[in-house]
Amino acid sequence: MKRIVCTISILLLLTSCLFSAETDYDEPVEGWYPAEKTPVYTGGYLSLHEEITERASRFSIYEAALMLYGEFDRSGFMSEFELYNFYVKDSGNSSNEEFNKRVYIERLYFYLYPDEGSKITVGKFYSHIGFWNRMSIDVLRDTTSDPFFIYTIFPISTTGILYERELNEKISASVSIQQNSGIHSDINSFNTDRHYSVSLNIEQDTIEWRTSAGWYRIETENGRWYASLSFQKIFESMTILGESAVAIDSSFSKGFSYDIYIQDTWHIRERHDIIFRIEKYREGTSQTRDLAALAGYTYRPKPNIALKAEYNMYERKSGKALFSFSLMF
Repeated sequence: MKRIVCTISILLLLTSCLFSAETDYDEPVEGWYPAEKTPVYTGGYLSLHEEITERASRFSIYEAALMLYGEFDRSGFMSEFELYNFYVKDSGNSSNEEFNKRVYIERLYFYLYPDEGSKITVGKFYSHIGFWNRMSIDVLRDTTSDPFFIYTIFPISTTGILYERELNEKISASVSIQQNSGIHSDINSFNTDRHYSVSLNIEQDTIEWRTSAGWYRIETENGRWYASLSFQKIFESMTILGESAVAIDSSFSKGFSYDIYIQDTWHIRERHDIIFRIEKYREGTSQTRDLAALAGYTYRPKPNIALKAEYNMYERKSGKALFSFSLMF
């Protein structure tokens, strides 16, 4: 515990010293680009996690990634190579240290704009489902932990073709097709070799709705149908995010899965957020179910740097505390 406190204190001190004189600040968005106006960018991100339960603690270099991406007049590309759980150390056992040196392809795709309102993407990309799943990098998310929502219902990533179309200023739709095995799908939520989906986004002033439906097949298993509905409401001092989804096996013999959560991010001051989340979920095939609640705090000295602390409570198991430091460069 002493090492944890020291680590967090040092990180807070460093960020406070580095950015205490900073006066201009922009909220992070879904994606981040450097200020330089060049057609090809290089960057990356890093995320350190500390998880504390009643019996033990676990420190990890959770993500370390390098990105090379470009944007031209009517086309672009994204490549993202990641070390996932590169280093893991469990307390109470000095020999229990693990290194995972495998480099994963997190994203790898090419896109083009055939006309003003359309976009075609080919490769491995995040599935266009809801809000949380498309906030791809830890530093951009409000909490260290993810809702169970994105692990139980649908594939996080799709390796195939995505077509997006703006129907008007406030409505857009997309269709994706995967007819092959995924690229490094062992770090996906499901190891799929088929995935077909449709989605619809509707913006209404300060609220946005996203709905989707699809079917996917896990290799060597039956397929699953799913549907989701999400919304995000933005107020002056807070953001409310809610997502729900259901899934059922194609044979209708293994029960159904569902998940619903609602999250309130309260912007108490510039750079400072308090987050509350409650979630109810059930995974049909494993019969995993629980009611979970989260209370957290996030400090962003700059849009591309975040320090987070949170506590997760569960109805059916012990709670845990999570701390993290994440950045993009």
